[in-house]
Amino acid sequence: AEAAEVEGFAYPGIEYAVDGSASIAGDVRLLERAISNVIRNAFAHAAGRVRVVLSSAGGRVEVVVEDDGPGFDRSLQDRLGKPFTKGPESSGSGLGLAMVERIALLHGGSVEYGKASSGGARVRLLLPAGHCDRAQGG
Repeated sequence: AEAAEVEGFAYPGIEYAVDGSASIAGDVRLLERAISNVIRNAFAHAAGRVRVVLSSAGGRVEVVVEDDGPGFDRSLQDRLGKPFTKGPESSGSGLGLAMVERIALLHGGSVEYGKASSGGARVRLLLPAGHCDRAQGG
């Protein structure tokens, strides 16, 4: 919710919603960085709407971030999450999703990339559930 609020401030024309809640076990700084990166990407590519959904079941937390933008370039689908993979119009380094993927793997999680029901991008992070103590860093 904090990441969506920060990015929402930077993109005042984009509506956003955060549904659900969950506790994730792990390094707070790294997890915040990964989730913020995915949310930042969604805001940067959204036409007008971003949605973040959090849920937990079976000891896992699911964080789904969707936007209503153009979605992932089909030619990149098999390389998303790999270093230096970026779309033809991207001004980034191509390291953002690679970092997200690495942080998820370090926490015993995974990342899936797909198409949102709106036609935009959909990123699904699966991470271990648990209490994350902000003061202790994980």
